[in-house]
Amino acid sequence: MLPTNETDVYLLEVETRRRVAEAVGQRWDEFAYKHPRLSAQLDQLRSTDLIVADLMDDPGYVKAMVDAKRIGHAAVVADRWVRWFVSQWLPRVA
Repeated sequence: MLPTNETDVYLLEVETRRRVAEAVGQRWDEFAYKHPRLSAQLDQLRSTDLIVADLMDDPGYVKAMVDAKRIGHAAVVADRWVRWFVSQWLPRVA
């Protein structure tokens, strides 16, 4: 079951953005060291925006977050999903 109202979608996006920003921040120094020219053009904020957009467009992610919230495990599922996604996304853009 996907969120059906704008408030639920907005809240999911806000929480996703917070988690993505944290995950990107934890990996950014390594990414910038390995790809200095790319990181100069693609900053942390822009990377966070792009990753959040990708996640919010993924029905599997949205459904997983809704289901996890319903059973009380939203934080654990979101952390794992976001950290995995960021770990795959940053190297892919390089």
